[in-house]
Amino acid sequence: MRIKKVAAPTVAEAMARVRAELGPDAVILNSSVRPGGVEVTAARGEVAAAPEHRPEAGRRAQNPAAVGPAHGPARPAAGDADRSPAPVLAVETIVGRLVAHGVEEVLARALGASLADRHGNQVSPDLAPSALAEVLEGEAGRPRPVGLEARPTVVLVAGPSGSGKTTLVAKLAAQFSLLQGASVSLVNADSVRAGAAAQLEAFAGILDLPLYHAATAGELDAAMSQAGAADLVLVDSPGANPGNLMHLAQLRGLAESLAPHRVLLCLPATTGVAEAAHTVSRFQPLGVTDLVPTRVDEAAYRGNLINLSARVAVPFSYWSLGPHVPEDLAVFSWEKLVRWCLRETAWPAAAPATGAQEAGSREVQGVAGR
Repeated sequence: MRIKKVAAPTVAEAMARVRAELGPDAVILNSSVRPGGVEVTAARGEVAAAPEHRPEAGRRAQNPAAVGPAHGPARPAAGDADRSPAPVLAVETIVGRLVAHGVEEVLARALGASLADRHGNQVSPDLAPSALAEVLEGEAGRPRPVGLEARPTVVLVAGPSGSGKTTLVAKLAAQFSLLQGASVSLVNADSVRAGAAAQLEAFAGILDLPLYHAATAGELDAAMSQAGAADLVLVDSPGANPGNLMHLAQLRGLAESLAPHRVLLCLPATTGVAEAAHTVSRFQPLGVTDLVPTRVDEAAYRGNLINLSARVAVPFSYWSLGPHVPEDLAVFSWEKLVRWCLRETAWPAAAPATGAQEAGSREVQGVAGR
């Protein structure tokens, strides 16, 4: 297999170089937006078949006493009788770790009781995350990523000011256009925030995607008419103050005009649960279908997302784990969240950035938020 990494100012130029160097059958392995353009990793050729795995042969090589002759009985290895029992986690310990990571104690104990009902009062550390994630999925629902349900599929991205709406639009656009090969159109309906149009224009230019601006109802109709030939239309909305009824009414009018298939509500994971639940209730008249926690990498107590899921009836779909486009956007994972919350201590602080990393981060942050 031949692997090639290509950097170019736009997606179209990067793909042209990939086809020129690897041929029309090249497979895209990864793509990401970087300062000054886009980076695409592609490959040509078949992956060599992995050699057949023979566990007995491997164990004989490591410990001939552990496995007998190929056709004879196995002999116990020396020291088997003294081998320590498999480690377990007491449910009470699991509850304590959840609380330490921000889960409300009453909720943590209820989750612990559900876990104990299914698996007993002691659980293997390897099983605990998936078992607890299964409990949470049963209560809050399985995360549901955006699908191309119609042509076009229209997705409205909403949220308070500064919650990461424009960056979410860019990440979704990059994932669908670069990784899934879908045609994507962008609509900027945010005429309120200074710089919103310029930020989205920068992303659209790098990704080589059409961008339409709509400050009025008439402009919105025209923009949607032009954007409607795409597989996916992503609409960036003005940030709305949850306490400003006029802002929310205007946003509701936008949603009613669009009749979107999905309405994604961005909420910073650093927001307290009471404030976050209040924000969800204020935005509900828009027809919110999914919550997208943003700035998850900045949250010290990520168990707060479990608290939020218990208070609102809207499921998570994605979460934003950092500023990079598009790789820091992922489908929400209960198991990953639980693994974070079952750590014995708080997450370690990030390693200090080098001068080059800091410079690169500043350049990217000039275009991207969280």
